[in-house]
Amino acid sequence: MKAAKMLFCIINLGICILVFGLFIFKKDFTTPLVGVTVDKPKPVFSIKSLMVGSFQHEYEDWLGENFPLRSFFIKGYDQIIYSFGGTVNDIQPGKKEDLHGKMWLNGYLMYDIDASVLEQYKNDLNTINQYLISHNKKLCYMLSPNKSEIYSDSMPWNYKLIEKNTQKPAQARWKLRNLLTELEIPYLDTADIMFDLKKNGKYQPFPKTGIHWNRYGSSIALNMWIKFLNERGFQVPQIQAEFDESETPDKSDTDYRDLLNVYIHSKGELYPHVKFTLDMSKEPEVKIYAMTTSYHTAFMEMFLENDMPFSKYKRLYYNQYQSLLIRDQNGLSGDLWMNATPFDQIDYSEIIDYDIFVIEHNAGELPEAHIDFIRRFAEYINSLN
Repeated sequence: MKAAKMLFCIINLGICILVFGLFIFKKDFTTPLVGVTVDKPKPVFSIKSLMVGSFQHEYEDWLGENFPLRSFFIKGYDQIIYSFGGTVNDIQPGKKEDLHGKMWLNGYLMYDIDASVLEQYKNDLNTINQYLISHNKKLCYMLSPNKSEIYSDSMPWNYKLIEKNTQKPAQARWKLRNLLTELEIPYLDTADIMFDLKKNGKYQPFPKTGIHWNRYGSSIALNMWIKFLNERGFQVPQIQAEFDESETPDKSDTDYRDLLNVYIHSKGELYPHVKFTLDMSKEPEVKIYAMTTSYHTAFMEMFLENDMPFSKYKRLYYNQYQSLLIRDQNGLSGDLWMNATPFDQIDYSEIIDYDIFVIEHNAGELPEAHIDFIRRFAEYINSLN
């Protein structure tokens, strides 16, 4: 016992001496970290700042973020938490090495939409829908899937306990479905597709190491979305997809693993990749204006990688970014990551120049950005009267 205590003391003393020595000689070795580094400038010494105490305070803050080997210690600590099934950067491993996000787990089991918010949202949607109908345009809704709902069987144990005591999970999804049905707004709930792919698909529609649908899941959803639009009178070319597997992931395949900041983690599996062509029996003529989330990014990336079955696609990514892709005789051009226009500066009259106005968001929540955008669009319409 004494030998163990002595060894423990020697190791800790050695680490302290090593850190102190590296600090004195201004040497540091780092390993990349995501999401846990705060940029603290090193304070400039002055007699005045020393006397009032601001220098000491600022130096303490700077040293806390910049002492030698800090990144290695953080990864070591996160590794211990992760290895015991704990939460790291709001990510928690579940069964079968599936990674789940706290936000999405809460969205499936705990999130609900305030009744007054939902009622106002319903009124605003109805205003927009009637306005578009009067101009021979269409409002369509897409509910993108929540991985924690599709793979609830692999949720972390603590959330499985919550699920057992939750009478009606996925409250937001069902309330929105009922609202859209009541307003007679056509919608595609992609959760139905993902449940089927999980059971019967060639590949799984979600990666173990990511939170968004993979190229297989998103391409199948895209084809169903095109079919959904064609059933409502539009002429959109179907995609003809071919799949293969690769050890090289798409960035969305590992977007959660990359945030873990650990040394050892699940390697996931082979990643499905897709290549598709368009069925050119129909020319891409439909123009879409969309209010979307990160799930729609897969559609836009696949368009650039392959081809686009629409002539024009303008897409808002919450209130953060916007994309614009145009397909003409010269091919496909555009930009996926342009700075967003603030909602109070958007020209809402532009939306009427498009054939379809699309609202897409995850089934686990009704985003504040979407509520704000829909409210402002409805206010613009009401101002015309």
